[in-house]
Amino acid sequence: MLPPAKPIKDLPSYLMCFMQNAKAKITFYADQPVTGSSRLLSVKQLTGHSYISVEQTVNGKQVIRTLGFHPVEITSTFNDPEAPSILGDDSESEYDVKYTVEVSGEVFWRVLTAIARFKPVYDLENYNCTNFVLDISDVCGLKIPRTKSNWLFGSSLNPGAFGQDLRKIPGAVFGNGKSSKILVAVIKTHFMAKILLVLVSIVLVGCNRRLHAQSAEEKIVRDFVQYVKSPHPDIDTVEARF
Repeated sequence: MLPPAKPIKDLPSYLMCFMQNAKAKITFYADQPVTGSSRLLSVKQLTGHSYISVEQTVNGKQVIRTLGFHPVEITSTFNDPEAPSILGDDSESEYDVKYTVEVSGEVFWRVLTAIARFKPVYDLENYNCTNFVLDISDVCGLKIPRTKSNWLFGSSLNPGAFGQDLRKIPGAVFGNGKSSKILVAVIKTHFMAKILLVLVSIVLVGCNRRLHAQSAEEKIVRDFVQYVKSPHPDIDTVEARF
């Protein structure tokens, strides 16, 4: 598995464009190594990829983030199957099948929390991109099977088998396509709501990866202190651009 082409280096900022108590749509994607097959590998697609997108309407504008679970360096079942993990921006990535579900504001908040608490280690056999996606589907209340396929020296969840399971769900969309571009919105938030969002980000980072967690948390705290100390001529509506 390859590292992401667009690593997400500041996850709290990447997700803070969403409204925590509003409904949203979660889309599950499978880019299969061989379209319509549970095969593990292909020369062109290698292992394929499983990922998600999160979509919400904020102040009448559509906001989309598309992301997946990746290793920070190349991993292989034959050598070094484990590596530190990172989330990557998978917007405009290819897929063979996708399925979208609408969730309540309460469930959506749990989805964001699950994303922020992604595991610190990518493991091809025990926890890869498909494990991450299926964990999010569990939070959404879906019952997608966890179908494993056999490698030469083991077995794992994988995009090929995941894609075949998605195809069995009524409403799934088949066919080669690409995920949406990143769509952001300019939102107006109450000053105290802005503070709350930053404090929640601090908590999520504290619960997140142990690798680099301290430096990331310190950065958010510094940004938060700077924000509070800065002048706010209009205390009621602070315009934030993400």
